[in-house]
Amino acid sequence: MKIRKSLLITFSSTYAKLVIQFVASLFIARLLTPEEFGIFSISMLLVLIADTLRNFGVAGYIVQEKDLTPARLSSASGLNYVTSWFIGGLVALLAEPAARFFDAEGVSDVMHLLSFNFLMMPVGAATMAYMRRELMFDRIAIVRISQTLISTVASVTLAFLGFSYMSLAWGYLLGTVMSILLIWRLKPAGLRIRPS
Repeated sequence: MKIRKSLLITFSSTYAKLVIQFVASLFIARLLTPEEFGIFSISMLLVLIADTLRNFGVAGYIVQEKDLTPARLSSASGLNYVTSWFIGGLVALLAEPAARFFDAEGVSDVMHLLSFNFLMMPVGAATMAYMRRELMFDRIAIVRISQTLISTVASVTLAFLGFSYMSLAWGYLLGTVMSILLIWRLKPAGLRIRPS
């Protein structure tokens, strides 16, 4: 019964996110020019490629490890910090060359801002993976939907105020901040992960 409920929550939250993003994209399409959206898209693509390397299988390990001791959880979290910060540094270093390659100065601005995301993401990554392990999909759904909502509302508002392609980058960053705050608030009682 718990697995069926978890699947329903996961399914519902995924489609709720899609609806929120679809509605936001209608507004963004009217507020940003194709060139502005293209600058963000190129930057985001490079950042997402880097993000696939960032996790380094840590979340999967936390979810699947049969004997997950506090020491192993701390080590996994520590590894996540190291890889995230290293990849974030690489994103910041490659921002200027990427902007020159694509002949778009804005690519550098977006990548520099999103490199801060890599500094913040490991704060809640191990806790989020632990919540998946414990099938706390209701809490995960709250985090993901709230993150999407804040990100899209911030992006649309900032685009309306004239922040151009940076509105999407700031929205993405604010979504990450919201998810970290909610993970901290909704984490299992007594769970303390000290990276080592």
